[in-house]
Amino acid sequence: MPTEWLAVLNPSETRPVVAIIQARMGSKRLPGKVLMDIHGAPMLLRVAIRARRAHMLDRLSVATTDLACDDPVAEMCAEHRIGCFRGSATDVLDRFYRAAIAFQAAVVVRLTGDCPLIDPAVIDQTVRSFLGSDRAFIPGGQGGLCRQSTAGRTHLPHRAGHRSVQHGSAGNGLA
Repeated sequence: MPTEWLAVLNPSETRPVVAIIQARMGSKRLPGKVLMDIHGAPMLLRVAIRARRAHMLDRLSVATTDLACDDPVAEMCAEHRIGCFRGSATDVLDRFYRAAIAFQAAVVVRLTGDCPLIDPAVIDQTVRSFLGSDRAFIPGGQGGLCRQSTAGRTHLPHRAGHRSVQHGSAGNGLA
């Protein structure tokens, strides 16, 4: 299961840890996949339900685009009381950064809305490991983990909105 990165936005704080799920309707290969039905519930809701089982997360939210085609994503979030941030359709990194600010995250766990088998235990294990380290970037999943520098700038992996590192043959749900 792909997770792109985990970031500490304020190096002096480690809470709250906020999972932000990337979800948009405009997939090229399978448009609308994040809201496709999986045994009676949209895939995005399945991802949220599994991520909420992680004990190390303080909040869960969704980041989607401000395009009209993503209105159904925002509507599903409202219906299920999941925080939703809408931002740039072309700049994924900016959308995540602004979502992190909007949800007052000290730590961000980046998840994707098309991974309904995400493992909450792996999220917990990875967040614990990350919080216990002083590393600026921890590769894994399909991205890695990163921290903000003391100068206030966040160190993000190159092309953070894209796949970069595969962790394990089947993935594990969190980098």
